[in-house]
Amino acid sequence: MERPTSGPPPEERRADRRRRVRREAVLHFNSGYGAFDASVRNQSPNGACLDIESTLGVPTRFHLTVSGIKVGNAQVRWRSSTQLGIALLEPFPPDLIPG
Repeated sequence: MERPTSGPPPEERRADRRRRVRREAVLHFNSGYGAFDASVRNQSPNGACLDIESTLGVPTRFHLTVSGIKVGNAQVRWRSSTQLGIALLEPFPPDLIPG
């Protein structure tokens, strides 16, 4: 099924606008015994889109570290084969909020 090429833009469902960033991230799970490297593509105060080699094996909930700073718990809201849309249970720390 093809998407229409004209007409109004799709409805935005996010509470906060996302800003483009490019930061290293690590997803930690299984009591710290499992981890995946990723990069933050864009973020809002309470969520982000992550690029990852493969989402296969990524659990629904995990701990997130961005640029060496522990962010906290995250939950997957959507996934494709190489991207994750996540919601944070606590907002990003102030050091990681894009200006």
